[in-house]
Amino acid sequence: MQSHQELAESIAHYLPETNAAHLHGALVGIASAKWPPADGWAMRLSEILEVDPDLFDSLRADIDEALGAVADALADSELSFEIGLDDDDEISLDERIDRLSRWSDGFLLGYSAAGSGAEETDSEEAAELLEDLVRIRETLEDGISSEEFGSDGDEDDLEHIAEFLRVAAISLFLENAEPLDDDGDAQILH
Repeated sequence: MQSHQELAESIAHYLPETNAAHLHGALVGIASAKWPPADGWAMRLSEILEVDPDLFDSLRADIDEALGAVADALADSELSFEIGLDDDDEISLDERIDRLSRWSDGFLLGYSAAGSGAEETDSEEAAELLEDLVRIRETLEDGISSEEFGSDGDEDDLEHIAEFLRVAAISLFLENAEPLDDDGDAQILH
């Protein structure tokens, strides 16, 4: 079985304007906003990502599988969820910064695409996390380069940002998800 990162990478191959980090972030954002997601999330996501609806529909089974894998990883009691960035030493720090920027942008787009109304019902803590995520995305998108991280702690700084994003995604998921039964299906509380 493929991991949620591998599934996102596989799907992104077919989406010309979307890279794997952006798509993975979007799927995590959808799952973190409301699990299971509200009806219509797929159409909103295809519009936000500017993907042809027919192409998106042809990939829908794979996207659904990836979204389920993301939710499973977020719900893992061992907190083993990872945000899907390569740890490949061959990738430059600037490229890793770009991928982290795309992931955080995708996360915020996915969170809004979930259509859960979560933005209106989020707790104060969740609202603060989302504000922090917006600030991180804006900072990364404004073109931080590896030189700005400093020579000693550049990798550590990037890892701290990635860890914050990882924990924020898990926290939002746990706050917004409906309780799951042993099979991973949403429980209906009466």
